[in-house]
Amino acid sequence: MPEQNREMTFERLQQIRRREALAFFAGWLIVMLLGADFPPPAGFIWIVVCIAAVDVFQWFYSGWLLPALGNKPTFLKNLLVYAGLGFLLALLFWLPAPASWPGSAPWFGVLTAAGTLYGILFWCLNAILKRRL
Repeated sequence: MPEQNREMTFERLQQIRRREALAFFAGWLIVMLLGADFPPPAGFIWIVVCIAAVDVFQWFYSGWLLPALGNKPTFLKNLLVYAGLGFLLALLFWLPAPASWPGSAPWFGVLTAAGTLYGILFWCLNAILKRRL
């Protein structure tokens, strides 16, 4: 493959970012709907808002991550970013009605772990996409 084709063009980067954003939003919305009552309660809109906010964050973040993959060590930074994002989401859901801290610790632990696992998946997916495209 010629060297010029190995470079990720701006158009290709945008195409990957668009597809990831759409897949992320649709995938997480489906997962959350599967776990919700039918029809979803009125408060479900806040889940959709959080999914959309993380989607926007991911759009901008992938603009940095995709070009940096292979040029800089990005795995640990990505892991910390998504662990922090999981913790932040737990905090945002906890703040309106704070419960006692010992009872809330599992909530923070689960969402931080989920954010970390999603960060690993996101990094691996982008590493594969960068190599193949």
